[in-house]
Amino acid sequence: MVSKQIVIRPDDAGDFEKAVAQVFDVIKWYPDYTLSSHSCYLDQYRCILFLSPAPSFEYHLHYESRYITFAQHHKARIDNAAKRFEVEHLWKMPGGYALVKEFISFMPAGDSETSHRLGASDSRRVITLMDTNLKDSGYDRLVCDLAIQEDMDVMMHHHRLAKPGSKSVCQDEIKRTDSECSMTSTPANGDSEPHTPVDDDPVTSNWLIDFDDSPLGIPALEATNSGKVDTETLSAIKVAELEKTIQHREIQLQARESKLKQREHNITIQETSIKGRESTIDIRERNLQSSWTRYGSFDFATQKLELDLQKKESAMDQRGRDIENAEYYLRAREDWMMEQEKKLIMQYANVKERADAVESLEESVTLRNKLSLERQDRLDEREQLAILDRNGLKAGVEKVTRREEKVKKREVDVRGAEGVMRAREATLREEQSKLPQAARRLRMEKERADAALTDRELSVLEREQRVQALETTLKVEREIIQTRFRDGEEMMKK
Repeated sequence: MVSKQIVIRPDDAGDFEKAVAQVFDVIKWYPDYTLSSHSCYLDQYRCILFLSPAPSFEYHLHYESRYITFAQHHKARIDNAAKRFEVEHLWKMPGGYALVKEFISFMPAGDSETSHRLGASDSRRVITLMDTNLKDSGYDRLVCDLAIQEDMDVMMHHHRLAKPGSKSVCQDEIKRTDSECSMTSTPANGDSEPHTPVDDDPVTSNWLIDFDDSPLGIPALEATNSGKVDTETLSAIKVAELEKTIQHREIQLQARESKLKQREHNITIQETSIKGRESTIDIRERNLQSSWTRYGSFDFATQKLELDLQKKESAMDQRGRDIENAEYYLRAREDWMMEQEKKLIMQYANVKERADAVESLEESVTLRNKLSLERQDRLDEREQLAILDRNGLKAGVEKVTRREEKVKKREVDVRGAEGVMRAREATLREEQSKLPQAARRLRMEKERADAALTDRELSVLEREQRVQALETTLKVEREIIQTRFRDGEEMMKK
């Protein structure tokens, strides 16, 4: 048996046009398919494909059509030997689901006589009722025949399948739908012919239960459709089903009322708990306000401490600038000393020229030579002293730079300590339950900061004293150099 099967996945659910296109792709595998017959198939079967089972539920179970909603497309399969194909789709209904199996027969194109016959079984569908777990609910399955008229209207003829062994009886009800698949009711002409159940067909019974590739995993798909309904027991079955439906709805309403009462009780409990929480929140707000007042005083003290630190830092910066100015003055003084040394060398050259010029005055020349030699010794000593002074100044400058680096490092440490203090203050604000401990820690940190500041002030004072001592030594050395220079000039004048 040649057949073609397509499974419509759940991600395509709800896309009717795409599903219909996939079904017609399956029809293309039919041997008698041609391009000319495609339009005929498309026009004839579009109204039947995925037709809502709401009229069947309205007729048999008295459900309103607005409670019947589409759930999922399942499968489409073609049987070339039987010249028909199967389409399965799942619908949501009150209390569970309904699996709709449609067996659509191929009709020759242009065979208007066949399409006009109302009794022709153009499409037969089997509806299986399921519970919420997609299992067979045990109710009787429904059968509905669909036929297409010349004006593309769809005639619907309902049946009911009972347990195996009973007879099938056609109901005196025919529902008609127009080309847009909207259902209307039409009366039947007398007793209708008995219809054979789908499961009695030997051609289709082999593959109707072959659903190994089913993506839904529905156990009811493996059940066989068999049995007929007795005419005498049909009314009793309808009354029993109606009573079951009413009882099921009453049970659902009672369960819903109990759930609503339980929900109202839970809401009242939640309201009482919320009121208690609001009262506790008010108490905590009052406590927090008192704690904020205490922390305000701490904030004022810390701000004052920060201002003092800023003033001291500005003073230290000013002192650093003064030290830089002093270093610049020392460098200028060294330049002046070098110029003076050059002048002395020039004067010594002039003296030598004068000694060469005055050859007659040998004694004076000899004396002046001796004096020049002594002056040279003094100049050498002065140069050595100047070199020593320069080295001492360089060492002092290096010490000053090292001290400045230490001061900068200490400033960085102080800033880090300030950042730590701010972070600790933030943590103290957050940890409201540990306010006394936080206050004690803040006092300890403040004492440590004060001790660090005092140490820093002492170090700054020591540095200032050392700088003052260095300045005094520089002044003394400058006076010594000036005295030596004056002595040299006096000797030159002599």
